[in-house]
Formats: sequence, C-alpha cells, structure tokens
Amino acid sequence: MNGLGVVDPIGLPKPLARLLAAVPRATWVFIGAAVIAVFADVRNGLGADLARDAGQIIVAGTLTGLLIALPGIALIRNPRVPTLAPVAYLGLVLIAVGTIVSMLVNALLSGEFGVPAGASLIETIVTALIHLSGLIIAAIGWLALALALVRRHVRAGRATTIIAGVAAAAIVGTVVAGLGSTIGLATDGTNDPSWVWFVVIGFGAHLVIGLSRAALAWTFVRSVSSSRSGAILAAGLWSITVAIGAVLALVPGSILSQGVIEANLHLWNTIGTVVALLAPVLLASAVALGLLDRGDTPPTTKPGTSA
Repeated sequence: MNGLGVVDPIGLPKPLARLLAAVPRATWVFIGAAVIAVFADVRNGLGADLARDAGQIIVAGTLTGLLIALPGIALIRNPRVPTLAPVAYLGLVLIAVGTIVSMLVNALLSGEFGVPAGASLIETIVTALIHLSGLIIAAIGWLALALALVRRHVRAGRATTIIAGVAAAAIVGTVVAGLGSTIGLATDGTNDPSWVWFVVIGFGAHLVIGLSRAALAWTFVRSVSSSRSGAILAAGLWSITVAIGAVLALVPGSILSQGVIEANLHLWNTIGTVVALLAPVLLASAVALGLLDRGDTPPTTKPGTSA
C-alpha cells in the first residue's frame, strides 16, 4: 500500500519491496546513469564507421557502466557505507563521475578518442579539456580509494607478498612506459608544442591512476593472507587481472614481434577483451560483497598512547 492508501499496483513480493525501500535514492542515480552510459557508449560505437567487433564495443560499454555503478552497488550492499567508509566511498563516487565526464565527449559528440571529426580548433580544445577533466577526477577517485584501503596493516606470507609485488610492478611498468611515450612526444619536433601540455596533463592523470591501482593491488593480494572473505578474494583477483592487462600492454614490441601478434590477432584481441571485462566485474563483485564495510578506519591505538 502506498502513501495514498492504494494497494501497490506493481505487486512486488514483500521481501523485494522492503529491500527496494531500504536502498537510498542516490543508488538509483548511479545505476540509472550506468544504464544510460552503457546504451550511449554502445550506440556511439556501433554508429561509428569503424572496423570494430560488436562484442568489443559491448564489452567497452559494460566496462564504463560498471565503473559508474560502483557507488550504487556499494549502497545496495550497505546503505551505511558513506558513514562506515567515507573516504573509500568518496573514491568510488569520483571514479563514477570522472568516467561519466570522460565518456560524455564520445557519447554526445560521437567522436573517436574525444575529438569529433571535422572539429574546429576551439571544439577540439574544449573536447580535449572535457576528456582530460574526467581523467583527472577519476584519478583523484582512484587515489582516494587507494589511500583509504591501504590503511590496512596486513601480515602476509612470503608467497603472497611476492605475488603482490609482481602485480604492483606490472602496473607500475605501464606508468613507466607511458612516461617514455610522453617524453618522446614532447621532444618530437614534428608535434605542435602547444599540444604537449594536454599530453602531460593526461599522463599525470594516468600516473595517479596507475600508482593507485598498484597500491591497491599490493594491499588486496596481501590481504588474502589474513582474510578469505568473498570481498577480499574478488579484490585479489581484480589485482591479478589488472596486472595481466598491464603485462599485455607491455608485451607488444618488447617480447613478441609484431608479426607474431598479427598472425594471432583474433586470439590476442579475445584475451584482451576478456581481461578488460573481468577487471570491472571483479571490482564490482568485491564492492557488492562488502569490501567497503571494513578497514576504512585508521588503526586503533592502545589506551594511554597517542595516535
């Protein structure tokens, strides 16, 4: 029965109705934005004149949607998350907002990589600024999430620590590779110097994202030593998946020849697609299983000691 005294016309089962009533309204803002983002991303990808596989376009849209939905997923898991884990929850909100801002360029202007075809100089600058601002917002969000969750002091075993170190090193490797590309662009005389600062700002955002993910990978993998909860296991698998994605980004041109990659392009693309989709799915699973319900408070001090 609703506020007007009329029986609920939808006729939802009582347990489901109670669950929906207990979920904060902010949840539906993020879930709704995620659904719209997925449809917009897929529509833009399928509408562009690009030789891209439809499956990869759908995966990219799903990835975007999951990142935007993270705060909503956390609120469904526990409406008190903003109080229990304020810094980590703020990080998820900033990741969602930054993702929305970055994808608005492609979704609304139908441009590839944030630059609409046939755009004027002013339009190109504006779209680049919008895209970069989204990257920066998301970077701050990843940093906040990392700072909140790295507060856990985990006593990990040697094997787990080695795995965590390898995962973190792989992610940091992509940051170093990005630095090399940025320096190469800045020193290449064929490029317009006025655009270099765009690249530098973009690299700065990717730097924060990369280092924050490395810190999270280190924390999540080592946390498996002290906890076997579903949330920690999913977070640990997220770390390994992100590390595998980083390795795949570093392999071309350094380990495998371009000819080998081209000869197995379908397999290579399939592996990359699976890894790209698994990362946000595992992170969303970790959040849904209660990752932010614990560990976001500073370590407690013993009575009579100062913090």
